[in-house]
Amino acid sequence: MQSDDGLACSFPRLAVHIIVMLASLGAAAAASADAAARTPAAPVGAVMAALATFQDAGALPPEHSPEASRLIKGLIQFQGAFMKSDAPAVRQLLAEAAPGDADRFRTDGWSSRTMEAVIDYAERHDIWTDRAVIDGFGAFNVGADDFTLLARTFRSAKERLAGTGRDIHTVYAARRATMPGARTNDSPER
Repeated sequence: MQSDDGLACSFPRLAVHIIVMLASLGAAAAASADAAARTPAAPVGAVMAALATFQDAGALPPEHSPEASRLIKGLIQFQGAFMKSDAPAVRQLLAEAAPGDADRFRTDGWSSRTMEAVIDYAERHDIWTDRAVIDGFGAFNVGADDFTLLARTFRSAKERLAGTGRDIHTVYAARRATMPGARTNDSPER
């Protein structure tokens, strides 16, 4: 199905999958069925906007595949780690990768620019050789393979969108504006 702007939209299924994943991850992490209900709207909307952007680019793994589930889990859990981890290595990684954005990330979650900054930083610094980073993300049940999938999907989406004359940050901002927790001042520059 296509929307009026020509973008693919199967968000009801995507949104349900995200909510189910959040509920299962939240319940496991907090040993409480209502943990996912306490998840603020902004981080949920940030993950939904990232997935919608990847979908618009045609970069999502096939629906219901193990890779699709891993990508959703990775987006949620890496975001959760950056937002909630007390591990100095995780906090430092975000602060160094996206100086000036760490505070906003901890309340709003991913932006396309922060995601790209973290991916670029990880590529330049070989973060997965640092035991403190591995342990910090391991506490959120994600690791190098999950990050590689996230980075590969982001890069593929960016390349595919550029091939059609679109910018990933502009597409993300448009999608983010329609998702839960959107701010009226969200822009492609975020």
